[in-house]
Amino acid sequence: MGNLTSGSSMDRQSASPDAIVDRLFQRLAAMYGAKWLDLWTAIPMDAVKAEWSRALTGHDVEAVRLALEHLTANGNPFPPTLPEFVSLVQQFRRRGPHVLAIADNRRDPPPGGFSSLRDILRKAGK
Repeated sequence: MGNLTSGSSMDRQSASPDAIVDRLFQRLAAMYGAKWLDLWTAIPMDAVKAEWSRALTGHDVEAVRLALEHLTANGNPFPPTLPEFVSLVQQFRRRGPHVLAIADNRRDPPPGGFSSLRDILRKAGK
């Protein structure tokens, strides 16, 4: 994972979840000021960051960055709780490889017919 700034050229696998949470907390503190800091006045910051790090481990840093940008773009006046932020990150997670849908257009069949196309696709999937 890399840092949370847009256009970062850092290797996205180089930063630890703890480093990402540190950067995330810096950004949220800059965005929300006292509203953000007041959430944690009665709780040791190390414990808060450890829980955020645990909850965000395994999530792609790009999804975290997009969730952060979403907060800014939507003008959310209040900082998110951990469950709210994780839910937002999950909305931006990668959905897996794109699936190619092939239409059966009988007016213009592929060379060799549809059965040969299916054989090619079956072999490519192995």
